Amino acid sequence: ITFRAPFRASGLYSLYKSIKNGKVFQKKNILWLRIVGSLLIVMTLCEDFARYFEYQYVQQFLANTSVVIDDKFYLHFTRILLGLLILFVAELFKIGYDIQEEQDLTI
Repeated sequence: ITFRAPFRASGLYSLYKSIKNGKVFQKKNILWLRIVGSLLIVMTLCEDFARYFEYQYVQQFLANTSVVIDDKFYLHFTRILLGLLILFVAELFKIGYDIQEEQDLTI
């Protein structure tokens, strides 16, 4: 029950529920996918930049010691690609939504 609480509190539960009910191409689903994909990319970049600046600070703090800090800048490409994939799926949902709207208007 505690594992599901954050999932239900987020909009991902409504996305899951609407897809499960067969209502895939809805504006709210497109919006949630865009939000999740964008936040995943932004949060990954923020985390990576924060880690880099933290390493720079620690390296300056430990400059007179024999401790060596690896201060290379790393990007988590896997999470960034996952965010881009989610944004791509959101655009596919948008195309599906537009086609569905066009079909509903022609009937």
